[in-house]
Amino acid sequence: MFIYELDRHARAALNVACEPSPAATKKRAVINVELLPILGAHGLFERLGQVIDPRKRRGVRHPLQSILAIAACAVLSGASSICAIAEWAMHLSAEQLRCFGSRRTSAPSERTFRRMLGAVDAAAFDRVIGQWAQEHCETVGRALALDGKTLRGSADGPAKPLHLLAALLHHDAVVTAQMAVPDKTNEIPCARELLAPLEISGAVVTADALHTQRDTARYIVEDKAADYLFTVKENQSTLYWDLARLPQRAFSPGGKNHR
Repeated sequence: MFIYELDRHARAALNVACEPSPAATKKRAVINVELLPILGAHGLFERLGQVIDPRKRRGVRHPLQSILAIAACAVLSGASSICAIAEWAMHLSAEQLRCFGSRRTSAPSERTFRRMLGAVDAAAFDRVIGQWAQEHCETVGRALALDGKTLRGSADGPAKPLHLLAALLHHDAVVTAQMAVPDKTNEIPCARELLAPLEISGAVVTADALHTQRDTARYIVEDKAADYLFTVKENQSTLYWDLARLPQRAFSPGGKNHR
C-alpha cells in the first residue's frame, strides 16, 4: 500500500503518543457565508451580475456568479492561489453552496476556477468587488492608503511583471479599489483615476513619497473633500528643507496649543 502524505508533518503527528492539542492543529479559515451580504439588494450576487459570462449557455454546470462569489470569499479567507481557492470550495457544505447560488451539491473544480478566472474580464470583476467592499465598509472619515505593488511571478516572457496600485482601508485592510499601472506611465497619474469613483469625503489619504505631488494633493483636498498625509524625502530638496526648518510647535500634536 502506498500512502501519499497530504501534510509534510503527517508522519510526526501520527507518531505522537496522544492527539495534538487544538492550538497545535492548523485550522482552515472558513467564512460564515450566512453573515456576509451576498444575497439581496446590494449583495455580492447583484454586483457580480454585471460581469459578462464569456461561455455559451449549453453545457454550463456552475453559474458564473457562483464561481466568482466563491473565489472572492476564498481569497478573503486567505486563499492565495487557484489551487487554494478550489480546496477552500471543497470544504463548503451543500447549504453553503446554495448560499453561493450553486445548483449542485459539489463545488466547482480547480479546472473550472482556473478556466473561468482566466476568461472573465479581470478589470470588471475587480471593479465589482471593490464597489461591493466599499458599500459595506465605512470610508467617510477613515484612513485610506495608496499602495503600489509589483506582483511576483506575473511576468510572462518578454512582458513586464504586473504592477498594481491599490486603495485600502488602514484599519480593516480592505482593498476598495485597484488598477493596473500601464507600462508607459507610473503610479502618479493613476492615483487620481483610482480615487475618482470612491466616496472619501472627510477621509485621510496616506501615500509614500512618490505621490507627494501638488496635483495629487490639490485633487484630494479640492475635488474629493479629503485630507492627505504624504512622506517627504530629500529628493524634493526645497520642500524637505522648508519642513526641516519649521519649529516643533508648528506640528500637531507637538505644539503647545494643540487641542
